[in-house]
Amino acid sequence: EVNNKLDEMADDGTLQEIITEYIQANTAWCFDTVADMKLATNFINGSYAQTLGFHSVNDGGNALYRIRTITNADVVDEAKIIALDDDTLIAELIPTYPLNVKQMGVTGDGITDDTLAIQHIIDTSPRSTIFFPDGTYLVSSTITTSATDSEKVFLELSENAVIKAGSTFTGDFVLAIGSTGTATNY
Repeated sequence: EVNNKLDEMADDGTLQEIITEYIQANTAWCFDTVADMKLATNFINGSYAQTLGFHSVNDGGNALYRIRTITNADVVDEAKIIALDDDTLIAELIPTYPLNVKQMGVTGDGITDDTLAIQHIIDTSPRSTIFFPDGTYLVSSTITTSATDSEKVFLELSENAVIKAGSTFTGDFVLAIGSTGTATNY
């Protein structure tokens, strides 16, 4: 009787639909970059995606994402929540700890202005440790952190990480630590 039911489901396509849905929901799809992931058409709510880099393979931005249905409360920032080609779904970063800036789009390549991306991570990651892997992170204005306990962040730089004023830098300091209270400037 079971075999007859399976034959029936195979004939009408139900079995293939069940298998396809199971595979899509229980598979981690792998992509070279976030841009490649954004173009995927095989995601369903509950899928997972792994990228081998954010902007390019092996750029330090490799990450795991949970694919889910977008809600009205979601803010697509292209760092922690990525818009997908299917506008009903988003890719939500499953963060590592400490938070790795390269997993959220910061390049650290010594060429790209990383100011806005770094400041966004600081502003949206209260009470977190934010890690800067090896690289040169160019900024065009002062990066600020809060002195308020509920908004404080901890910045951790690897031995070969540098936050550097770019050629268009405006401001007095590259970093203003605790800028909403007594600041320590660098």
